[in-house]
Amino acid sequence: MIFKNIFGQEQAIDLLSHDLDNENIAHAYLFSGQLGIGKTKTALRFAKAIACPSGGCLKCAVCKSFENKVHPDFQFIKAEGNYISIDQIRRLAYWVSLKSSQAKRKIVIIEEAERMTEEAANALLKTLEDPLESVVFLCITSNKNAVLPTIISRCRHVKFRALAHDALVDYFKDKGQSSEKVRLAAGLSQGVFGKALQLIEDEDIWDFRSQVIDCLKDVFLKPTEQSVISIEEFFVVIKKFQKRQSGSEHIDVEGLPPAAVKNLKKQAKRKDAARNQRIILQALDFWWFWLRDMVVFCETGEKDSLINIDYFDEIAKRCQNNEVRKSWYLMQRIPIVKERIKQNINPQLALEELLLCASELVVG
Repeated sequence: MIFKNIFGQEQAIDLLSHDLDNENIAHAYLFSGQLGIGKTKTALRFAKAIACPSGGCLKCAVCKSFENKVHPDFQFIKAEGNYISIDQIRRLAYWVSLKSSQAKRKIVIIEEAERMTEEAANALLKTLEDPLESVVFLCITSNKNAVLPTIISRCRHVKFRALAHDALVDYFKDKGQSSEKVRLAAGLSQGVFGKALQLIEDEDIWDFRSQVIDCLKDVFLKPTEQSVISIEEFFVVIKKFQKRQSGSEHIDVEGLPPAAVKNLKKQAKRKDAARNQRIILQALDFWWFWLRDMVVFCETGEKDSLINIDYFDEIAKRCQNNEVRKSWYLMQRIPIVKERIKQNINPQLALEELLLCASELVVG
């Protein structure tokens, strides 16, 4: 089955399978749901099912060329830097206007469609307003509210939903994972399978989490004037983890023309920037979950309500020190800071401003 190994998204899979079985493929789809929930994997499988003569065997040359994103009738569009530009969409519109080379339909996947600039979104809209039966658009977003409403209205909407905590726990327990690790991963992932899988498989991320939380505890312990120092320590931890995650990637440029070398280096730089931003956002998620536990436990006193159950003793102790007001303020502001970072605001300056405001709140 083409959609095998896509866990917990039965409703989305049923909709797409129905379209395939009835040969009722829409001109455009919008896959929405949290980052890491399986949208891109499902979109690639759906694209293979449309193009493959056998309906998505996952073994033939067509399926393999789609997997490697090299099929002549397939385009995979994603942000170059922080945004999808109008030039990208203009090039796409020209490509769409050409006849397909091999497949009956051309297929386009636009990842993180919410990152299109206003000009790019309007350019895409013009293409969608004059649909060609020979082209299928698969737009993917983790922030549906940031997609142009007129684009949404021209797409068949496929929702990807977070999984139940117990479903994730049972899945990974069946795979032989320890109960404590599985419970932590299920809570920290908030039902997003891809995030839970990363937490289960990447041992480095647990050490990173501990260091990030230590930095957050320093924010509470140190006087107001030392908050900036705590943030500097936080970014030292971030940079060390970024370096570990980047590994030893090497670009082989031997024999390539200068223009191609320059383009490859630009692509590598954009890839590094995107990865580094994801790591900062992950660290802020770890902060948010700690603060959330502080607030919830201070209100309920229930151990079972905690996500960071391995920090129970320390969270319980800190609740007695009346730190909940600062925790509540920071918890409310961190999502705003994350959005600013996604918009390319300097993350260190954004966090320094946040902690300064939090300190003044407590003093005042």
